Amino acid sequence: MSEEQLQRLLEKLKQDPALVKQLQAASDFEEGLALIKEEGFDVSKAELLRYQARKTLEMNDQELEGVAGGANWCGTLMCILAFSIGGCDGTD
Repeated sequence: MSEEQLQRLLEKLKQDPALVKQLQAASDFEEGLALIKEEGFDVSKAELLRYQARKTLEMNDQELEGVAGGANWCGTLMCILAFSIGGCDGTD
């Protein structure tokens, strides 16, 4: 995903709690990715996974502990995205 697409997605998530809830309710990665694409973001599964890996490597131990509660793809990915836009307490 281009940096521009990523910034647009993060901005959309900041402004659209309903979209965040929809993504959290997705049953798997493909469903979440389809929702993101329906919103007009041109992203691939590989790009989202690379972003997730990059952000994970940037986190300190305390931050990692906060996102470790994500028991499924969406919990973890959404926590990483939430961290990027202002934090995640591991309860989402």
